[in-house]
Amino acid sequence: MERTTPRRIGAIEVGFRLVRVLEAADGPLPLKDLSERAGMAPSKAYAYVASFVHEGLLAQDPVTGRYGLGPFAMSLGVAALRQSDLVEVARREAPALSEATTCSVMLTTWGNRGPAIVYRVDGKRRGPTSVRVGYVLPVWRSAAGRVFLAHLPERETAALLQTEEGARVSRADLDDEVARIRKDGFAITGEGDEFSGIAAPVLDHDGHLVAALTMSRPFDENTRERRIALGRAVREAAASISKQLGHTREAASRSVSVKGSSRGLGKTNAANRV
Repeated sequence: MERTTPRRIGAIEVGFRLVRVLEAADGPLPLKDLSERAGMAPSKAYAYVASFVHEGLLAQDPVTGRYGLGPFAMSLGVAALRQSDLVEVARREAPALSEATTCSVMLTTWGNRGPAIVYRVDGKRRGPTSVRVGYVLPVWRSAAGRVFLAHLPERETAALLQTEEGARVSRADLDDEVARIRKDGFAITGEGDEFSGIAAPVLDHDGHLVAALTMSRPFDENTRERRIALGRAVREAAASISKQLGHTREAASRSVSVKGSSRGLGKTNAANRV
């Protein structure tokens, strides 16, 4: 039988041009810029924007008058992630790690602004209370961010690293850190950092990085042996999540060449990172 095209509502498709513009933007936009990027007249865009603001999909800054994504947009994103296999598997593994270490445990995925928290379990030692679901972590100054630096192609991380406040790191230091993370299987940020923690990669059935599992770092147990033990615990929990997502030893061997070619190391790119 001939397959028919599903009936669609054109007004919704037009309106979502505005939503997609804001999703790709670095921050809130004035109506003039928003309508221009969406390819529609400001008067027409305003009617859609007003409706989206009323429903919470968009929000207007009362001071600047600019428009950005609203609270319902964040709720939708969190709900979608909550229903995914990745978050469901993490729900089964993260509480045990938190209970064993008394630390908070977070799952982060990579977005256009960096590693965003999509799931969190609070431990007895909670760490920064402002770091909640939906929060976007820094790339260099967080353990989760460094996991993404070590496993994603440089073209996906370079711009965010270059603009991160307090992240002036040389190419040599970056390459050393990337090599260490790949060798150890986990990343650790330094004492005194607001986003200090220990993170390990979560991989899918093809060996691709899909998330980072992070534990807030307890500094009252700051010996080298203890740090390594905690790193191994996070690595094992992340590996368990990866296995449930279909990751195998064969997938790991296939991903080695991808990781090795994704970021130039050492003399292949001697210029400073920032």
